[in-house]
Amino acid sequence: METSNVERNSEPSKPKRRLVGKILAGGVLAGLLASAAAFVAHAHEGSFGAGCRHMGWRGPGGMSPEAMRERLDQMTERTLTRVNASDDQKARVKQVVAAAAQDLATLRESHRANRQAMMEALSADTIDRERIESIRKAELALAEQASRRVSVALADAAEVLSPDQRRELISLLHKRFERHFDSREPGQGS
Repeated sequence: METSNVERNSEPSKPKRRLVGKILAGGVLAGLLASAAAFVAHAHEGSFGAGCRHMGWRGPGGMSPEAMRERLDQMTERTLTRVNASDDQKARVKQVVAAAAQDLATLRESHRANRQAMMEALSADTIDRERIESIRKAELALAEQASRRVSVALADAAEVLSPDQRRELISLLHKRFERHFDSREPGQGS
């Protein structure tokens, strides 16, 4: 009797498991840096509302650059402590996060200008579809630039941590995401 492909391939090979582990580790680091990127983008816009004042938010003006740097440093410290990173590793990853946050913050003004231009284009007496398309393309270019910068930072941070630390980080983030999404009522979004 012949065994099916499913039966033969039920146990992934070691190289496949390693690849999956690397992909997951990259995903977790991506999440960490993407969170930092979102944090940078929204901290200056004050878009999280008055309920976050306890975290250093300053209303419509957003978080001050100093408070933002301090908050990112605290988040990075807490996360790296949980995976038993050495002081040297913490310092190196903090440099990566700080540099990426600074680079991403420079994109903020272009994004604000695009958002303002889109509001003006959509509220004009006559809709200029070419202008709207031009703004859309500019926003996509900013997103690509941010994505590229986050990818570089991910690789830099991943090289600092050991494979075991990256796996532990993945485990911690999975637990956090599960708690976050399990606490939502159906229909609240993702």
